[in-house]
Amino acid sequence: MSTVTTLSQSIADISAWFEKYYGDIEAFGRDLSALVEFDTAHPGALTEKSSKLIEQRSVRFLEEHELPDGAGAVFSRSVMGSSDGLLEWWVRDPDQRVARYSFGINPTGERFYDYERLEWFETAFGAKKRAIAGPYIDYLGVEEYIVTCTAPLEAGGKLVGVVGTDNRMADVEKALLPLLRKVPGDAAILNPHKNVLVGNSGRFVSGDRVSTVPEGFTITPLTVNSIELSLLHPSIA
Repeated sequence: MSTVTTLSQSIADISAWFEKYYGDIEAFGRDLSALVEFDTAHPGALTEKSSKLIEQRSVRFLEEHELPDGAGAVFSRSVMGSSDGLLEWWVRDPDQRVARYSFGINPTGERFYDYERLEWFETAFGAKKRAIAGPYIDYLGVEEYIVTCTAPLEAGGKLVGVVGTDNRMADVEKALLPLLRKVPGDAAILNPHKNVLVGNSGRFVSGDRVSTVPEGFTITPLTVNSIELSLLHPSIA
C-alpha cells in the first residue's frame, strides 16, 4: 500500500471514528429529548419521573460505551426560567460503578460552575451544532484532564440545552492511538483551535498549540460533520 493510500485511509478511519461517536451522542440526545419534563411548580427542576428516566438512560449509555467517563444533559437557565443551573450528569466511580455528580449550580456559591460560558455549552447551545472542548482541566467540574463532546438537546421541539460526554485524556488516547499510529510518520489530531488532541509521538503533546505548521508537515481537515477537526501529518510530495 502506498504512503498516499495509507494516509488517505487513516484520515477516513479517524473521521469515521469521530462521526460514529457523535452519532451515538446524538442518538442518546434523541432518547433524552422524549424524557425531559420540567417541573412547572419548581423552575429550574425536572419532574421526579423525568429525572429518574434520564438517570436510567444515562447510566445505560455509560454501560454501553467504554470511552466516556461521564454523560448526561445540561440545561439552559434561561429556558428553565431559573438563575440556578441544572445538570443531570452521571460519572463512573473508581470501582466503575455509575453515580450522579453534583456541581455548584448556585450563582452566589464559592464554587459556582458557570457552564453556560464554557465552549462546549456555548457552541452546542448557542450555535446549535456539535462541539468539542479540550483537552483541559475541568477545575470547577469533574476536576480531570478531559475532552468534552456535546450536541444540541431539544425537547418538545425547543432547544433546551446540550447532551454530551466527558472523556478522560488517557482514555481518549487509548481509543485513538491505534488509528493514529497507522499514519506514516509523526502525526496529531488537532481540535478547532489547532491544539493537539492526541499525537502519535513525543513530538506532538496533548494540549500543545500548533500556531504554525512545522516545516515538512501539512494539516488536512477531517471529514466530521460541523466540527473543524484536522490531522497534522508529514507532507507527501
